[in-house]
Amino acid sequence: MGKKVIGNRVYAILLVLTLAILIRSLPAWTNAAWGGDLGIYFGIASRMLESKEIFVNYDGWGNSYQYFPMLYIISLAIHTITGLDLMTAMVKFAPILGGLTVLIFYFIIMELTRNRKIALTSSALLAVAPFHVYQTSHAAPLTVGHFFMLLSILFFIKYRENRKFFPLLLLSTFLLILSHHLTTYFYLITIAGMIVWRNFKFNISRRENIHDIVYFVTTSVLAFSYWRFIAKPVYFSFMRSGMGLEPWQTILLYFSLFFTSMLVVKKLKKSRNIHRILSGISMRWCQNFTKVLLLSFTAIVSLEIPFLFFKIPATNVKMNLMAILLSIPIIAFSSFAAAGIPFLSLSKKRSFLQGWLLVISLSLLYALFTENTTLYPDRHIEYLMVPMSASAAFGIVEIEKRIEIDFQTLRKKFRHISTDVAVISILVAIILSNAFVVYPARYSFGNLDERFSDACFSAIEWLKEHTNSSDTIATDLRLSDFVWAYGMNATFDKTNITWSCTDWRNCLDELRGNENYSKVTYILIDDVMRNSVVYLNVDLQVYMTNESYEKFLREPFELVYRNATIDSSGEEIHWAEVYRVNWTYIEEFEERTSS
Repeated sequence: MGKKVIGNRVYAILLVLTLAILIRSLPAWTNAAWGGDLGIYFGIASRMLESKEIFVNYDGWGNSYQYFPMLYIISLAIHTITGLDLMTAMVKFAPILGGLTVLIFYFIIMELTRNRKIALTSSALLAVAPFHVYQTSHAAPLTVGHFFMLLSILFFIKYRENRKFFPLLLLSTFLLILSHHLTTYFYLITIAGMIVWRNFKFNISRRENIHDIVYFVTTSVLAFSYWRFIAKPVYFSFMRSGMGLEPWQTILLYFSLFFTSMLVVKKLKKSRNIHRILSGISMRWCQNFTKVLLLSFTAIVSLEIPFLFFKIPATNVKMNLMAILLSIPIIAFSSFAAAGIPFLSLSKKRSFLQGWLLVISLSLLYALFTENTTLYPDRHIEYLMVPMSASAAFGIVEIEKRIEIDFQTLRKKFRHISTDVAVISILVAIILSNAFVVYPARYSFGNLDERFSDACFSAIEWLKEHTNSSDTIATDLRLSDFVWAYGMNATFDKTNITWSCTDWRNCLDELRGNENYSKVTYILIDDVMRNSVVYLNVDLQVYMTNESYEKFLREPFELVYRNATIDSSGEEIHWAEVYRVNWTYIEEFEERTSS
C-alpha cells in the first residue's frame, strides 16, 4: 500500500512537471524561434563561441546583456555536448529550465509545510500561472534567473536547519547573480522580507538571526560588487533610475531600511494591541473566506474597468473587452490567493511565504505609485505569481473544509458528490482555464508579437549574402536584433514614421539616417509587422495599414527578395520581404522638385 501511495505521488509530480515544461515549450516548438530579444542573446552567445571569451564586446540594442552569461554558457554547453545548432539549443532548452522551477517550488513548499497536498497543488498552480509561464517560456536570462532564484530559496531554507547546505547556497546565489539582475533584485528583497516578517510574527532565536543576516549581507555585497565592478550599466543606470538616487545612496537606503525594519518589528512585536488587531483581521479573514473570495474577484474585475479608457500605469496599453474576458481565469487564481493569505502565517515556516508575498507586493505598490519604468509594475507579477501559487493552494484546500461543513446539504442534491471530487474539480478548472489563456491573454493587448518564422531567417540570410558594412537595414526591434546578430547594421527602435506613413516623403528623414545609424539601404518586413504589430520598444509600437504597407510596392522601394511558408492547401502562413531603397530615384526626385 505504501509503495502504491508513493508511486501515485511521484506520478502526480511528474505529471505536473510535464505540464509545466510542455506549456512553456509550446511557442518554441510551434515557431521557428520565439522571443522579442532572442536576437540579442543569440548574437552574444555566437560571439562567445567565436571569441572563446565569457564577456564579449556588445554594440547591439540596450546594454548590460553581455554581463549575465549563464543562459549563453548553458546553451553553448548543450550545443557542444549534443551537436545541436546553437539556436535550437538555446530556444528549446530554456523552457525546460523554466518548467523545472515548478519542481523546485514543490520541494520548497514541502520544506515549509510538510504537506504533500499543499505542495502538489502549489506546484500545479505555478505550472500554469500565466505571467510566470509566459516569461519563463523564453530563451532569456530571466528564465535562468527564475531557476536559480528558486533553487537559492530552497537552499536558504535548508541551510537554516543544516549548515552543510551553505556551500550549495552560495554557489546557487552566485549563479543567480550571473544570470539576471532584475531577478537578483527580487531575490534580495525576498530574503529581506522573509527575515523581517518572521521576526515580527514569531520569536526567532539570536543564533538564527545571525546566520540569516550574515547570509543576507554577504549576498547583497556580492551582488552590488558584481554590478559595480563588472556589470557597470546595472550599477550606474538600473540602480540610479530605479530609485532616483545615486547608486551608493540606494545601497545605503537598502541596508538602512533592512536594519531599521528589524529594530522596528522587534518593538512592534512587544505590542499586544498590534498583535490583537492583526490576529482579529486574520481570524475574520478566515471566517469570511467565501466573502473574501467573492470580494477579491469583484474588486479585481472592477479595477480593470477604468483601464478600458486609461493606459495601465508604466505601460503603453489599455485593457480591452477580450483582455478582460481572458483575464477571468487569472482573476479566479488571484482571488483564491487573496483568500488564502491568512493561512500562510499559521506556523514559523509558513511565514517565509507570507514575507515573500508581502515584500514583492510592497515593491509593486512603489512601482505603481512612481510609474516606474525600471522596476516595471507588470514585471512584478511574474515574481509575485510564485508565492501566490502557495497562497492559492491554501485557499483551494480551505474550500474542501467549507464543502465538508455543508456536505449534508449538498448530498441531498448530489448523492454521489464527494469533497475530494469537488476540490479536484475546482483545481482542474483553474489549471485548465489558466493554461488555455496564457498566450491569448498576453496577445489580446495587441502591443507585442514575439514570433519568428523560417521566412524571416531566410530573408536575413539573403541580406547577409548581399550586403556589406556600409548597408543599413530598417526593420522592427525584434528583427533588428537578429540583423545585428548576423553582423549587419540595423535601425533597432529608431524608425517610427517609416512604418505608419503612407507617403515615402514623410519618412525621408528616417531613411537618411541620424547619429544612431547610417543611410537606410534595405527594408525588411515580415507578416508579423504587416498584420500584427511593429514593435519598437516597451513604450513604442506602431501599426501598419494597407496604405502604409503599399507604399513599399512603389518607387523608391524595390522588392528584391521574398520568402514564404505555405500550408498543405497552398495558403501562405508566414512571409518576409526585402526591399532595396533606390537612392538614385530619391536624389533625382529632389532635384526635379527643387528646380
